[in-house]
Amino acid sequence: VMSRRVPDSMFGLHFPATDIPQANRSIFMSMRSRLIADVARPSVKVLHSLRLAENIILAGSQLRGVTGCHAQYLQNMGVHATLVLSIVTGTSEAQHTSPWEGENAKKTGGPPPRSPLWGLLVCHHYGGPPPPDH
Repeated sequence: VMSRRVPDSMFGLHFPATDIPQANRSIFMSMRSRLIADVARPSVKVLHSLRLAENIILAGSQLRGVTGCHAQYLQNMGVHATLVLSIVTGTSEAQHTSPWEGENAKKTGGPPPRSPLWGLLVCHHYGGPPPPDH
């Protein structure tokens, strides 16, 4: 049940693939969902043990922090929480060949190659009680 109706101007919007940086596209291919329960909550610092040979990489973690610019972007829209689900057309590059790829694309100036990441289903929560403290 929606506590506040989202303006009709928000529905049906489409954005170019270039709006999502390639690094984020790669993350959305491996992690098919992203939940931010409280956009305003600051990230928790992860302490690295000196006994570990390499840094901890949280790219595959559901508990990783939100970049400051993305959190600010969501807050500017009045978003309290968000859920993003990847819409994937396949995982094999062989499934996504087209006449526009490779040498033919250079000759014809056709569109760039398709990515298996077709799109994102983005759900924003605009109101209601904040999540409980843990």
